[in-house]
Amino acid sequence: MKSLTTAQSKKKQVRISDIIIPKYRGIFNNRAVKHIILTSGRAGTKSSFAGVRGIYQIVSDASGSVVVLRKHHNKLRKTVYKEMLRGINRLEISKKKFEITKSPMEITYTKHGTTMYFAGSDGIDDTKGIIDEDKPIKLVIYKCMLSIKSRRNSVE
Repeated sequence: MKSLTTAQSKKKQVRISDIIIPKYRGIFNNRAVKHIILTSGRAGTKSSFAGVRGIYQIVSDASGSVVVLRKHHNKLRKTVYKEMLRGINRLEISKKKFEITKSPMEITYTKHGTTMYFAGSDGIDDTKGIIDEDKPIKLVIYKCMLSIKSRRNSVE
């Protein structure tokens, strides 16, 4: 019986290399890289990477929060918010360790008080004022870079 209790009390470790594809492993914890644009086709695991990386940030860094942006705010809940919840599952962390709210749409790791904020970037007013006084924002995830028009890709 004692070995069963000991076995049950051991924390299971999740290896990031088991849940992130090789292409993205080198950038997962690379603090020297400040801007990352993930490229791949459909089903390229970009969203999975973002979900795991975002949740990992608020769990592993007690002093920093995360902002997740998407072009249209009306798609947040069905896309990036759901992907971040999947990130919790992929990391095999109990959702009981988080305060997860839909209005306002936020995920807070209760141990550190670090929060993941969600916003649409339809207009400047949607992202203005996202400030965390106690836990500065250390990671910004912007979903759907294809929706950003660049001059080199636009026809003039």
